[in-house]
Amino acid sequence: MAGSNAPTPAVALVNEQLVKPLAIKEKEQSKFSRARLPAAERRVRVLDDKAQQDGAGNAFFAFAIDARHGWSDDDKAWTKSAITGCVYVGSGEVFIKRGNGFHPAKAALGKKTKAAPEYTCHAAAQLSAR
Repeated sequence: MAGSNAPTPAVALVNEQLVKPLAIKEKEQSKFSRARLPAAERRVRVLDDKAQQDGAGNAFFAFAIDARHGWSDDDKAWTKSAITGCVYVGSGEVFIKRGNGFHPAKAALGKKTKAAPEYTCHAAAQLSAR
């Protein structure tokens, strides 16, 4: 789910490449595992009204995924921005924030990935201010 002003292609890409595969992976978790129980529900929020340009001139949207654990349905049950990152609608790439850098979305699924180039998910104006 996203706000009414959110670009639906961005939300669809995040759902397809991150939210759905993460839910499938978490279903495989044993109910006897000591790991934290998976989220009962996740919702995608696109944080930008319009695309930003990164240092390489590619357009991207920042996003956040909120997660709800347990059975409660009130707003207090949601963890805001449990996962953050950006999505490049033009290329179909989704990146998540890990530490100080960004990695391809498959990093959230336990896959080994290399950090994306430094300009990834950073607006060109932010890079020139550093």
